[in-house]
Amino acid sequence: MKSKEYLFRSGIIILLFFISKNLYTQTSGYLGMRNHIYGNVFFMPSLRDSNSTINLVLIGGFSHIWSRNFSTGITYQQFSTQFGYKSELTQRFGRGLINGWGAGINARWYYFFSWGTIAPIGSYQEIQVSYQHATIYDKYGRYYPKPNDIPNYRIGDQGGIAIGTSIGEQRAIYKSIILSYGMNFRYVFPEIHKSYHDEYLSPIIARRIRGFQAISFSLGIGALIF
Repeated sequence: MKSKEYLFRSGIIILLFFISKNLYTQTSGYLGMRNHIYGNVFFMPSLRDSNSTINLVLIGGFSHIWSRNFSTGITYQQFSTQFGYKSELTQRFGRGLINGWGAGINARWYYFFSWGTIAPIGSYQEIQVSYQHATIYDKYGRYYPKPNDIPNYRIGDQGGIAIGTSIGEQRAIYKSIILSYGMNFRYVFPEIHKSYHDEYLSPIIARRIRGFQAISFSLGIGALIF
């Protein structure tokens, strides 16, 4: 527990360090606006799963532009994925459903690979730290014996910390409307709390939550508001 708290605090300190380092160059922002709202869709098919699904992460965010090439923001996300299993209790094959939400902070730089940009337009590099909470369901009711063999039976909840990085580009497509696309990499640490205890399901769920977020592509649209 202490090591996980240390890693989370270290991530916050790193973000704050880079924020303080970049605040000295103030800017009026693109079109004179410094606040950006956006929505992104992160997606990646489960190619290793025989019943392949499209894993989705929906993110809404707000960022403030501090300088010509630096911004910070907050995000809220919803995600969904699935996993297959063979129950040791019923000897039946089934699928689990994982639905979750998360909240985090991020920092973006707009000058590593391209010069002359004005945030939030241009190529960007981002780091993120977030908390994620997931609820796990037995989709077809095949994992537990009676009376819990019902579709979408709630197995339990768990929560943990994730860190990530992204690379991408943002373009103004019409006045203050901004289109974005990129690639994302994320690592989810072992859960810091959970409401269920199952030696068979726990590692499967942990691998699924970590695996579907490891690499993903994103598309998004946003707007400068003021």
